[in-house]
Amino acid sequence: MPIRLRRNARSKRFVLRVSGGVIQLTIPTWGRQREAEAWVREQTAFIEKELASEGDAVPFVMGTRLPVLGREMEIVPGLKTTGEFGDDSLAIAPTPSAKLASRVETALRDLVLREARRDLEKFWSLLDVPFAPVSVRSYTRRWGACGPSGETLINWRLVFAPREVLRSVCAHEAAHRIEMNHSWAFYAVLDKLLPERAAAEAWLRQHGARLGAYGRTPA
Repeated sequence: MPIRLRRNARSKRFVLRVSGGVIQLTIPTWGRQREAEAWVREQTAFIEKELASEGDAVPFVMGTRLPVLGREMEIVPGLKTTGEFGDDSLAIAPTPSAKLASRVETALRDLVLREARRDLEKFWSLLDVPFAPVSVRSYTRRWGACGPSGETLINWRLVFAPREVLRSVCAHEAAHRIEMNHSWAFYAVLDKLLPERAAAEAWLRQHGARLGAYGRTPA
């Protein structure tokens, strides 16, 4: 399985992440790639455990059925290269498999970005804070992030979770506009925004690892 290597000046040790069937290895800027790859080979048991927790790969090909914000949708042939969502389908112009997978991912990213922005703007209004930029990212160990300026990043794979799960993550990040920590004051703000979030948080803890399987190519 290919390894995605990343050097980080702040890193003091080798750090291994497995998400979406991809092994990401972060090493210090002074680290030797050969030593790092040898270390990864010693982590076989950990890698296999992480991959098993994600379940079988679900590639983006015609006929694949995906959970999309709580609705099951099938990838079907369509006319638009950007994709078009129906009640139970994502219609997208046929193309070679690699390009098709990219188009499907782009359509899903655009969808979750629109929905996340809608939730965040609602919560920001309740908190009476200025609106800020929103974008989606592909994280391995987090579902969202809020910067000091208010810019908010959301893990695009939340598109495969129920709609209320995305809403709970957005509420969490919105609450950071008031409290940039996880103190009792932060949770007091969060309770006001979304007091009924317990079930969504439990769902994400139980099923979050599975979201990395969607869009992955079988080995």
